[in-house]
Amino acid sequence: MNLLGKRISLTMVFSYVLYLLSASIILSATYRYLFASMNDALFIRLSILATILFVIAFTLLKLKRKIRVNVILAIFSTMIGIYIIEILLQFLYFGPITPQSRLQISDFDYRNIYQIYEDYKKKSIDVVPNIAPATFLSTDGITEKNFFSPLIPLSGISQKRTILCNESGEYAFYNSDKYGFNNNNIVWNNSENWVLVGDSFTHGACVDPEDNIAGRLNDQLDNKVINLGYSGNGPLLNLASIVEYAKTIKPEKVFWFYCEGNDLTDLKEELKS
Repeated sequence: MNLLGKRISLTMVFSYVLYLLSASIILSATYRYLFASMNDALFIRLSILATILFVIAFTLLKLKRKIRVNVILAIFSTMIGIYIIEILLQFLYFGPITPQSRLQISDFDYRNIYQIYEDYKKKSIDVVPNIAPATFLSTDGITEKNFFSPLIPLSGISQKRTILCNESGEYAFYNSDKYGFNNNNIVWNNSENWVLVGDSFTHGACVDPEDNIAGRLNDQLDNKVINLGYSGNGPLLNLASIVEYAKTIKPEKVFWFYCEGNDLTDLKEELKS
């Protein structure tokens, strides 16, 4: 009887631990979401996890004692089985990921943007790195003696070969337009323009100009699409780009690309500037 009592008490303790764990997860996630810039996607995942743990704990307390024990054993068995499968897939099928195995990928460029910039400069090739406008939010823009007020750039350096980024092993570059965006200057001559605003997806990370969203559209629309997107942009920087550049040309359409993963988090940071 004492042994059964211990088994029962352990199952009860397990249920209350799940309650405590779910409460801790949701409280921590809420605090980090409100005050520490946690992105929306992670907050949603943690909220779902906390809800699942709460439901499991609530259900366990409602079950009969023997059923509760069996359910807990089933949960642990499933978790252990999943981890065993994960280990087998990692080490038997894919093999361990080591620095040596990464080097086996042929022609993969592991240099960072600064190293790319330095290497091109040594060859007397004029390139510039892409610097996101969001970089200047923390300092409230650029201040100089001759500036009437601090200035936040909304694009990169104009008319320059620009280093974009590398996600596939090869760096993507683009020739910036007269305003510093990822466009060909010809798109500004069309009288019926479409304008795109957004973050890195719109900017074109990390593909060649003809393969990004604006490039694909311009193939079909006779160079009428202007890309004002830039990596790191949130809603306020997008709005600023529209006011500064799109408003003057009165575009036929404006396409605002919203990224659920980080745009609201970006907005919190932009509101501080």
